[in-house]
Amino acid sequence: MELLLVLAGIAIVWFLVSASGSGSRSSSTRGVSQPQASDGHRSSTTRPRPVGPSGGGGSGTRPPGRAPAPSSRPTTRSSGSPQAVPRVPARGGGFVYAAPGPFRDQGSFAICDFETSGFSPQRHRVLEIAVVRVRADGSVEDRWTTLVDPGNGDVGPTHVHGIRWSDLRPAPRFAEIAGEFLTRLEGAVFVAHNASFEEGFLMAELSRLGVSLPSMPAVCTFRTAQTRLGLPRNRLADVAAAYGITIKDAHTAMGDVDAIRGFLPRLLSVAGPLTFPVGLPTLPRLPTGHAPHPRRSGALSGSATRTVTTAPRPQVSAVPAAGRTYRCGLCGAQGHNRRTCPRRYAA
Repeated sequence: MELLLVLAGIAIVWFLVSASGSGSRSSSTRGVSQPQASDGHRSSTTRPRPVGPSGGGGSGTRPPGRAPAPSSRPTTRSSGSPQAVPRVPARGGGFVYAAPGPFRDQGSFAICDFETSGFSPQRHRVLEIAVVRVRADGSVEDRWTTLVDPGNGDVGPTHVHGIRWSDLRPAPRFAEIAGEFLTRLEGAVFVAHNASFEEGFLMAELSRLGVSLPSMPAVCTFRTAQTRLGLPRNRLADVAAAYGITIKDAHTAMGDVDAIRGFLPRLLSVAGPLTFPVGLPTLPRLPTGHAPHPRRSGALSGSATRTVTTAPRPQVSAVPAAGRTYRCGLCGAQGHNRRTCPRRYAA
């Protein structure tokens, strides 16, 4: 009996000593951070790492003593990194279309057209330029056209514009003829059919040269026809046909410019007096004197001259827009146009 009491006493003493030892060890570890796991992240019982300046949980800081691991994935291009192909400059220059303003047109118009290797000003290049300076009555002041070597061998859809790489080998680069082109735009209102297309490519080509295009007045014959003529479609061939004009050498820069020149005086008479929020700017001065390399007459990828005709349309007269009945080019209904058509915004 005495032996059992002695053994029970020893067990109680051993239990009390063990409990006090574990408590002291746990108390001695208070305030000491847990060691890092093998993957570099702290234990889940520790406080979270501070948030970096960018707001991400780990983008602003990393565990001390660890260098950033090299990534096998390509670096993501940021907006501030240099681009292989320069982007079009931010809005601040470019075309300003006719609107109420203090500046009247000065009577000279530079009708322009570009043939390009594609639709993207960033990825594609100008292959052909034509510009004809005219007065408001259509009388010609100057004509100029040239093929342009894009420098990358890409000519795009030859079946559309008829330009082959062999045609561009002797042609100048855009940098070599940019001065001649801008000289012909000086002091004139820029005119093109769907002028935003020419604007995008012009600003992209100039940006590659480190040149900015200032704000300049412009007339888009596509927009003007869309708001003034009430045609079902407003392609260049449709507007030309409405005025009884057949496009010769269609999809060549000079052929399209000559078509615009044929109906521009009558289209301007429908539009009425033009005013602009900006005046005629002083354009950048670039070297001039390089000879152009125009397309051979009738040379459309070795075929004969192409002529574009459309179905006969009623002749357009200089009737104010208020007296016309609009028919939507999308749904065919009257009373609205394609820009305000409900079908355009349908899911």
